[in-house]
Amino acid sequence: DEFSQTVRRRLEKSSRTGQACDRCKVRKIRCDATPGGCTPCRQNNSECRTIDRITGRATTRGHSDKLEDEIRILRQKVNEYGQQLRDFGVEVQPIEFPAPYAPPPPQSWNASATPWAETIQAGPHPGPTFNSTVSSLLQALPAFRSGAPGDNYLGVSSASSYLSTITGTSLQFFGMKIDVADFAPNDTDDITSPASYEFFVSAVLGRLPVPQQEMPLPNTEAEMGVYADWYFRTLSPYTPILHKPTFMYMVCRFQYNDPSFKPSPAETVMMHMMLAHLKYQLGQRNQDKNSTDEAHAHYRLCLGLFYDLTISPKLEDVQAMALISIHLRNFTKPGAAWMMTRKAFDVAIELGLHRSAKAWSEETKMDDLEIETRKRVFWSLHGLHVHLSGKLGRPMPIRMEDVDIEFPEPVNDNLHTEAPKCSFLVGIQACKITALLSQMYSSIYAVRRDPLAHEQTVRRLEELLHQWRNDIPHEISDPSRCKDENRVFALYVQYWDAEFQLLLHHPAICLSTNPEFVTQNSNICLMAATKMLQVVEQLQQFNSLDLPWINVTVYLAAIFTTLFVQSQRQEPITLIEMEKLRRDMAIWLDVMGEIGKLLG
Repeated sequence: DEFSQTVRRRLEKSSRTGQACDRCKVRKIRCDATPGGCTPCRQNNSECRTIDRITGRATTRGHSDKLEDEIRILRQKVNEYGQQLRDFGVEVQPIEFPAPYAPPPPQSWNASATPWAETIQAGPHPGPTFNSTVSSLLQALPAFRSGAPGDNYLGVSSASSYLSTITGTSLQFFGMKIDVADFAPNDTDDITSPASYEFFVSAVLGRLPVPQQEMPLPNTEAEMGVYADWYFRTLSPYTPILHKPTFMYMVCRFQYNDPSFKPSPAETVMMHMMLAHLKYQLGQRNQDKNSTDEAHAHYRLCLGLFYDLTISPKLEDVQAMALISIHLRNFTKPGAAWMMTRKAFDVAIELGLHRSAKAWSEETKMDDLEIETRKRVFWSLHGLHVHLSGKLGRPMPIRMEDVDIEFPEPVNDNLHTEAPKCSFLVGIQACKITALLSQMYSSIYAVRRDPLAHEQTVRRLEELLHQWRNDIPHEISDPSRCKDENRVFALYVQYWDAEFQLLLHHPAICLSTNPEFVTQNSNICLMAATKMLQVVEQLQQFNSLDLPWINVTVYLAAIFTTLFVQSQRQEPITLIEMEKLRRDMAIWLDVMGEIGKLLG
């Protein structure tokens, strides 16, 4: 008691805390002893947690005081109930509380008395020992996330929110925080891994050695043409950065029919990034390591030309940077994708791609191809930037009030030897709905929101979504009536519809106090999650699931929102509804299992 009183008097005279909380310790900021949480944590609306240096367990500030109050109240209640029982003549045995901790007497160390001594001295044991069991478990589990203190096991850590919106690669659900990035292979943080953020930064800043020889292209023009045809049929329609006839003409000249042709850095990047996109998808979906390694080699070569793309940029340089940005979207950690997309978008703004050709002076002459290419490049970059920024909780790249460039026109994009048609109808719909997403993130998900205007904003965005649905071309409006790749395109149009509704009506961002609106909001969100599951199940059958984290987090949001809405029901769930819920969760787990396998 004498020692405790002395320490207590010293602490009362000091404004500093005896041990900084975990957040202040990691961020290296000044912590204080404010009851209920330190000042920095309270200002950030974060839970103030501290790891006990003896037990190694993380507890919330004031946790011990709360437990002491609860114990005192419980003891008081036990005594009251015991006295009531005695009044009725019931014999009550006294409760024996454990004695306070007393340190054991000092003992000399004896190797033969240790629990593992028998195993060491006696040789092989008939069964698995404790140490061997723990060792095998640790080898089978992924490593902890570096730099994340506290309880963070297998990507699941404690959290205070029952349900959260998507925050980067993580979500909160019933007190758990699940981070998709924590499930990634350990080499994604290695500077030698092309999928790491460190590799990207080192390559674009010239800190990595330049490859001794250029990555070879396919041996023949015919082989190169096959790759290009696959790319324009499967990947390019979603982000129509490249004009097919112009690109195919460049393929012919590159090294097959015109040896005198000297490609610019942008043209070199376009060629190699097309191959990187295609080979990466082939490698991931077919578990082909050789294709994945070839994709990384093409990508590494293009990063070495980053300086040439930015020193005096033109439209083709923005096209090249956009292709690199789209490829970075595939990797688990979002930092490199956001940084590259941000840079490419800034250059696009510098070149005035956000302005309509009608706004330029008559001295600036642009043909129809350049005008349409500017539209497609700007809106493709804008869509990628909106998705990344929205999921990461960062501001939108540009206000829609500052943009007057039109959406791309559905012009013929085929070669003269092919049937005339627009191959990127799905990309046009993607451009249009990302413009709506930008408005939604800027209002519903803004830092400063007006609760009184929430319902009106939601209804306004619903009307814009309804207009978007009405503008869907009939070629990709109904998956059941579409054929070949158009069927997959139609499924992704429906997926974007469901994703928009899920984010718009997410329970975690609903500010309305109107019970009828809240109930309707939850029902729409549940229907959107159900619709998304139906679409994703069909995409799985066609081996066309979009694998990057930017979509995996949406899948998790749909799963958690479904369970959350069902848990908040007032009426009891029926047997039929319960069986449907079990079946839906089984399908979701099957989808997530396949994605996990494809991502390694």
